[in-house]
Amino acid sequence: MHTKTAFAAIAASIVLAACGTPYGSYGLLGGYTETQLADNVWQVTFEANGYTRQATTVRYAMLRCAELTLEQGYRYFVIVNKEAYSQGAGMISSGGFNATSSTMGNSTFTTGSTSGLSAMISYPTADQTIMMFKEKPEGVLSYDAETTCRSIGAKEGVVCSTLKEKGKQP
Repeated sequence: MHTKTAFAAIAASIVLAACGTPYGSYGLLGGYTETQLADNVWQVTFEANGYTRQATTVRYAMLRCAELTLEQGYRYFVIVNKEAYSQGAGMISSGGFNATSSTMGNSTFTTGSTSGLSAMISYPTADQTIMMFKEKPEGVLSYDAETTCRSIGAKEGVVCSTLKEKGKQP
């Protein structure tokens, strides 16, 4: 009976892990988080699982930056710092596995021994600090939040909640 319970838990973990990270706030499969650093400055992070492409992770972070900009009553945002494209790593195994894990920064290191098939999986992360503006700032690369929501949202099949509420996106 104890073996059946352990097998069910492992099977459920494998099923969940086989799904890419959906766009949304941080949950079981990953997602976005944000932290306000000043009145109009926010840090947005999107953490994905090993079944999500890095390019998708970066687009999801940009989408959240745009959506958050609109939620806060602004129209434009500038990326003032980005650490997009970092990757953590983990290991899965279909046989026995005895391991020790440690984390440094955005990376997780796993050491141990396995029997059977094992694979290394990377976990893409996009981390961006943005500054928001009501008017288009001069002399700096800025993004129009509405355009970004429509463009990336259409590409990823996501409707920005802020545009949906305003009736600006189908």
